[in-house]
This record gives sequence, structure tokens and C-alpha cells, in this order.
Amino acid sequence: MKGYPCQEHQLCEKDASNEKAASTNVFTLLKPKKWSKARVITETESEATVQIFDKSNNGVSIQTISLKDYPHQRLPLQNVNVYDDLIDLPFLHEPGVLWNLRSRHANCHPYTRSGPNVLIAVNPYQWLSQLYPPKQQERYRHLTNERLPPHVYETAQQAYHGLSQQNQSILVSGESGAGKTETVKLCMRFLSQYGDSKITDRLLYANPVLEAFGNAATKRNDNSSRFGKYLTLQFDANCQLVGGRCDIYLLEKSLVVGAALGERNFHILHQIAVAGTLTNVTSPCAEFKCKPR
Repeated sequence: MKGYPCQEHQLCEKDASNEKAASTNVFTLLKPKKWSKARVITETESEATVQIFDKSNNGVSIQTISLKDYPHQRLPLQNVNVYDDLIDLPFLHEPGVLWNLRSRHANCHPYTRSGPNVLIAVNPYQWLSQLYPPKQQERYRHLTNERLPPHVYETAQQAYHGLSQQNQSILVSGESGAGKTETVKLCMRFLSQYGDSKITDRLLYANPVLEAFGNAATKRNDNSSRFGKYLTLQFDANCQLVGGRCDIYLLEKSLVVGAALGERNFHILHQIAVAGTLTNVTSPCAEFKCKPR
């Protein structure tokens, strides 16, 4: 993407015939990947004079911005309201999407729909207990014509309903630290209502072992997965959960012999190094009533 040049504006008299007065609320890109709210003061075919606002909607500066690098040489317009589905945005563009997600995230609403089959989750980096009580599972389990807020439970329930017609898949993707592992756990906890919860418990209890041998600390994430994971939940003809398995792939084996500067090796190597200093450790084998060798 090209840069979006801007310069500090010096207030002065201009030829009114080359400008048109405007008071439109827009977004402006002061530098790459940094959108800011603004209000157009005056505008010509090639540039616009705008008042820039900070996060608290306080005017902080007046600048003249070139329009040549904006689509159709127009600044993107702001949306008045915040929406729980991005397809409802009156003005659908990059800053509109980002600002809508940011506004919802700031109000403890990490989930936003993008159409009927896509859910965007912005990691809150804290546990929002009000979103996951048992009564919430019941609400989404018995979906009616009532429009419920976007939620990972809704995605899991839609997949379960689709089982009556064909196999279903839920793809959870995102960058390191986006919250993929926790999202998968939430989906599995929800689906465990439809059968033997011990099946999902066993898959979830395997996570610490998988993470020990496949996760490592990076500059961005202290528990970054260095492998892919494919979880399969198996349902019978009555759509009751009866089994499951976990397959892993693309393990970053090169990490064993060399980690990048500022990053660590797989957790298991560090855990072994400190194992001799630990006391009163309870064996996880007791959960499955087996004896450690």
C-alpha cells in the first residue's frame, strides 16, 4: 500500500471557488495502518483540510491531506452506529470494519458476526465470565427466532444442527496470540452437552501434553503453538457424541536445534530442566485411574 501523505495545516485564506464546504465525519490515514477519525472542513478534487480527533473524540489538530492515494479520491465515511454484524455496516471499508471491532471490544463484546457463517473474535486477554455461564449455553442450545448476540456458542450450535444433513467443520484461524486454543476449548465444551462429556474432557486433558511438546514462548506469545491441530468429534446417527480423536501436523521441528533471538525452545525442554526442583507434584494419571510406570 502506498503511503498516505499529510502535512500540518497553516490556516490561511484560499480561493473559495476551488473548494466546497463540508462537515462530513470521515476516517483518515495519517500513516500506514493508523486510521483516525476526522471531520472535513474544506475539500477540493485533490486534497482535503480535516480536523483530527483522538480516541476520546477531542480535536487535536488540523491537517491538509492529499486524496490521490484514497479510493476514488474520497475519504472513507464514518458509520454512526456500532453493529454486531459487519454486513450491516452502511459504509463497508477497512477503517469502518476496524473501528466497529474496536468499539465492540472496548465494551467487552469480543465477538462480531460477518455474515451467517463467519465469526470474528478479538482476544480480550482476560476471562469475561459473564459470557460463559451455563445459562448462556442453554440460550444458544435452544436457538429460536430471537436474535442473540454473536457468540462462539452460536457457531458451535450451527455446526451441530448441520450434522443432520452432512459432516461439519469449524475452522479456527488467526495470528499468534489471537485466542485460537481457547476458542476451540469453548466449542468443545459446548458440544459436550450432546453426549458423554468425558470424551471432550479426555481431548482437553491432552492439551497440556501437546502444548509441552509443541508450544514455545515467542516475542508475541508466551504459549505459541508451533504445530497445527485437527480435532474430530464423532457423533452417532442420533447426533450424540460417542468419540473423538486429535491429529497434529506441521510441527516446527527445526525449533529443537535453534530458536530465534528472544524466543525459547519447546516447553518440555525447560520443564525437564526444572523438574528436579519440584516437590509435591500430583500425577495427572490419577484422573484416568491408571498407574504411572
